[in-house]
Amino acid sequence: MIDRPAPPSPDKPGTPRAAPAHRPGRRLRRAAGLVLTLALMAPGLAAQSGDAAGPLLSVSDAQQSALGITVGRADPVSEAFSAPLPGQVVVPNADKQMVTVGAAGVVERMLVNQGERVEKGQVLAELQSPELVQIQRGFIQALLALDLAEREADRDRRLREEGIISERRLQESENALDDARARRAEQRQSLLLAGLAEADLDRLTETRQFDSRLVLRAPIAGMVVSQRATVGERLERAAPVYELAQINRLQLEIHAPIDSCRQFTDGLAVSIEGGAAAGRVMAVGCIVHRIDQGVLVRAEVTEGLDALRPGQLIEAEIARTLDDGEGWRVPRSAVVRRDGRTYLFVAEAAGFRPLAVDVVAREPDSLVVRAALTPDDRIATGGSSALKGVWAETGAQ
Repeated sequence: MIDRPAPPSPDKPGTPRAAPAHRPGRRLRRAAGLVLTLALMAPGLAAQSGDAAGPLLSVSDAQQSALGITVGRADPVSEAFSAPLPGQVVVPNADKQMVTVGAAGVVERMLVNQGERVEKGQVLAELQSPELVQIQRGFIQALLALDLAEREADRDRRLREEGIISERRLQESENALDDARARRAEQRQSLLLAGLAEADLDRLTETRQFDSRLVLRAPIAGMVVSQRATVGERLERAAPVYELAQINRLQLEIHAPIDSCRQFTDGLAVSIEGGAAAGRVMAVGCIVHRIDQGVLVRAEVTEGLDALRPGQLIEAEIARTLDDGEGWRVPRSAVVRRDGRTYLFVAEAAGFRPLAVDVVAREPDSLVVRAALTPDDRIATGGSSALKGVWAETGAQ
């Protein structure tokens, strides 16, 4: 029988222990070696540790040119513009006036067209109106009645002075004269409302001849916004013929989503058609439109009136003041996303360092971000996607 040596006791001093199944230190050493290998495989693209938000990505000038990386500066801003919002150019209500027919008639001539400029008092249209003749006849009758009342009142004053008639009889004559004067004023006003000018009234008073031609004149200087009648059409009294507007002032009716309009207040700047015109917010509506669930923001155009026309559809961008001070306007190409966060790449002497930022406004060609930048900092304005790839190769967080 062969005696086998007994297995060593783990309690004896000097006896080696069995290795544990898992060694965390070995994995850490392997990971560190892998990062070192990647850095050696890509000279000049290694990530170096630092105190900033992200690692320093070492990029040589030759590699920067090959990757299409461009560098610029961020613009400090205290306000940001919204995304383009649909709107329409309108004329203020106070600057519009409707030209209507003062007496029923048939349109004989239309002398101006939509879009033309007119002067105050310019003839716009002519009508043939039998009703106008009736109004003129009423005016002549009122003149005749006034003449008769004046003569009777003069006669009764003399008779009263001679004591032939009573005071009551004179008072009745005076009352009849007042009624005649009121009747003449009423008929005169009817002719003015029908469209006759003061010169036409003077001629009618002098000649006592009727004229069935009704002339429509421009009550203001401005532009013909719309034409509501045509030649040969029969129009009733007060029917619209032209709409005129003074165009030295214009406004915008901007349709804004209800969630974004809460940020808008009176006085905010408005940019129109890519800067072709500008304005200021006048009022923010409180009624939600049922169709688009938005509200109406009204703005007054302050610059670039010549670039706009009433009824024109436009896109407007509304500025809003940043809540807590300055932000930075950067190109959209300067920003990248990684792990749910947004980054810029700040240029340093040895490369670029990613910097986490918060996007506070999205403009058509740029973004406004809140970031720990200074006016002297330079950022990657192009090639940020390539820098993001370099950052991914380093494996750094």
